[in-house]
Amino acid sequence: MLLEPVAKGADRRSEPRRMARGQVSLWPEGFSNATAPGRLLDSSRAGFRAQHGLKGLGPGQFVHFEHGDWEGRARVVWTRILDDHVESGFLILTRARTAARSRQPAGKKAAP
Repeated sequence: MLLEPVAKGADRRSEPRRMARGQVSLWPEGFSNATAPGRLLDSSRAGFRAQHGLKGLGPGQFVHFEHGDWEGRARVVWTRILDDHVESGFLILTRARTAARSRQPAGKKAAP
């Protein structure tokens, strides 16, 4: 099998993305219970791209997320730091409908 190199900047996504809007809340694992508000930019069945303010969030890290009626866990695939914001691409690992609106995602316990 002959493999051709992927051109720099080429889109290597396996699924088409759809433009998306709305707020997303991110709870990075390993960060001190900080909630990072973000803005959803696009999504697919397997992942999403969001704008946020977490410059320390990098590939391989995990987050819990909540958007609209959905919540779950995702892995950061890439992060791009721009002048005034940060964008990251996330691979969704688990996803479920949000049972009730809360400030803590599934798997996270509220501080006493």
